[in-house]
Amino acid sequence: MSDRPTVSVIIPNYNHANYLEKRLESIINQSFQDFELIILDDYSSDDSKSIIEFYRGHPKITHIVYNEKNSGSTFRQWKKGIDLAVGKYIWIAESDDYAEYNFLEFMIGKLIQNSNSGVIACRYIVINEKEEVLLNGIMFQELYNKKRWLEDYTIDGKSEIRECLQFYNSIPNASCVIFKTEYSSLIPELLEFKYKGDWLFWCLILKNTELCYLNIPLSYFRLHSQTTRSRTSFESKLRNEVEELWIIKTLIDSKIISFLRLIPKYWHWSKLTTMYRWFGVFLFQPDLPLVHKIIYHLSLFFLLPSGWIFRFSISFKIRLNRLICWLNKTI
Repeated sequence: MSDRPTVSVIIPNYNHANYLEKRLESIINQSFQDFELIILDDYSSDDSKSIIEFYRGHPKITHIVYNEKNSGSTFRQWKKGIDLAVGKYIWIAESDDYAEYNFLEFMIGKLIQNSNSGVIACRYIVINEKEEVLLNGIMFQELYNKKRWLEDYTIDGKSEIRECLQFYNSIPNASCVIFKTEYSSLIPELLEFKYKGDWLFWCLILKNTELCYLNIPLSYFRLHSQTTRSRTSFESKLRNEVEELWIIKTLIDSKIISFLRLIPKYWHWSKLTTMYRWFGVFLFQPDLPLVHKIIYHLSLFFLLPSGWIFRFSISFKIRLNRLICWLNKTI
């Protein structure tokens, strides 16, 4: 093995003690062994530290870092891990997921075959706390398109954005992805995100490279009460929508997608139902703090038809940035 490992594996952990040992074992025992392992803990209050310390001294582990306070965003942890990484490729192995023991062997082998691809993703299986299979074994993105992911494919990144990523996150599980380290310079653009930074990251990478998809189930994506998808509060829904708008604006600014082509499909898929859902939340939670009510009305303005021109005007990015900063302080 060369001085520089092929893969840097980063585990950003926060209160996942129940799943952490399985995650660590699924990495340490990979059939492909040319990797380093970086473990980050974001000030967990559970038994995570004792589990991590059990593995201290393992020859594959190059860094163990404990935060003295919670960072507030998994994407800040991504950056911290990537700053420490020296591998040619990066694997963000979320601490509550796990992988098949031949994950790296298959994924790196496929990347070598497709040297023009900067990102590779594989099929994953959605499971719960008891490791029961959910969604009848299909992936989240297959709820939008049942046929696209039935076989391997390699595609120009901009085509993937136009066909999928402008409407939904077609790579919703970071644990099933490996990307070239050269794209780590894009990570700072995610630091104000709490929920959808991975979606933005795939878009930023795929502006400049190909995506390779491997239709072999090598990763297990765990859903439980602590996952982002389980957060249903008004504040989290609002922030999700604001972050999604930022992604759309970024893609339009990059001239990857067309504003005029975007409106009909995006409006139909997302915004109309979102308005009704938020209206229900607002109606049945009249005791929300005043600041939340104000944010709600601001966000509705972004969503109303009359707001489309405003939303994508020059001033939108400035105003949206202020709204995100406000959310950081109030949510």
